[in-house]
Amino acid sequence: MKDKFGLRKLPKDNNDYKLGNVFAIPKDIPEEFQLSLKNVKNQKSSDMCVAFSATLASEYQENVELSPEYAFAKGKQITGDINEWGLTLRDIHKALQKYGIIEAKDAPFKL
Repeated sequence: MKDKFGLRKLPKDNNDYKLGNVFAIPKDIPEEFQLSLKNVKNQKSSDMCVAFSATLASEYQENVELSPEYAFAKGKQITGDINEWGLTLRDIHKALQKYGIIEAKDAPFKL
C-alpha cells in the first residue's frame, strides 16, 4: 500500500470512472501540442506530490496561487495516518471537497 519513493497505490474501487466514460478522449492530438504549465512548485524531497498536483490543477481555475501544504495537512487529518508516507488521489480529493483550499499567501506554513 505504501512506497516511500513514489505514489501510494490506489486501492481498486468499482465506483471509479473509467477514462473516456465521462469525458471524450481526443483522437488526434497534434504531436507539437504542449500544455503550458504555470508556477510548477518544487515539492523537494517531501511526500506531498498529490497535494502539489491537485493545487496546481485548481490554480488554473482559480487564477491564484494555492497552498499545497494546507491541502496535504487536511488530507492527513482525514486519513489519520500522519506517520505514513504520502496520500492517495482519493485522499487529497476528499480533503479538498471537505475543507476547500486556501491561497498560498494566507497559509500559516510553507514547505
